Amino acid sequence: MEGKIPESTMFKFGLVMAALGSIILLFLIFLQAKLVFLLIPLFFVVSGVGMVNTSGFSLAMQTQGKNAGSASALLGVTSFAIGGFVSPLVGIGGGQTAIPMGIVMVCTGCGSILSYMILVKRKRRGIINIGNNPPEPQLKGGLFFMI
Repeated sequence: MEGKIPESTMFKFGLVMAALGSIILLFLIFLQAKLVFLLIPLFFVVSGVGMVNTSGFSLAMQTQGKNAGSASALLGVTSFAIGGFVSPLVGIGGGQTAIPMGIVMVCTGCGSILSYMILVKRKRRGIINIGNNPPEPQLKGGLFFMI
């Protein structure tokens, strides 16, 4: 798909796909659906996260130039730190219920869309001005997804 679909479009599509998949997954968890039915939205969540991680990291690194090493390290450590923060929340209900996992997935999925809307859209409108960065080819902001 390289060259046919812009990275920013893949990024946005992945954000929406992961968030919608997590909402459907939580709904099915509340209905106590069988595992076969839970795997369908879980597939879309994991696929969306894959799209967001690859395109988000690529878009974030496009404007870094000589700071690419530090920026890459910051992206990596932030992803692991947030993962370390939310992983205990998933186990709150013990091994008997998947509801905490669904709630965490919905919160992080919807939170990522909200972060995109606040950080990236505002920068596009010129509300947030961070230094003298050169114009970026597709997506302004350097936002990443951290599930």
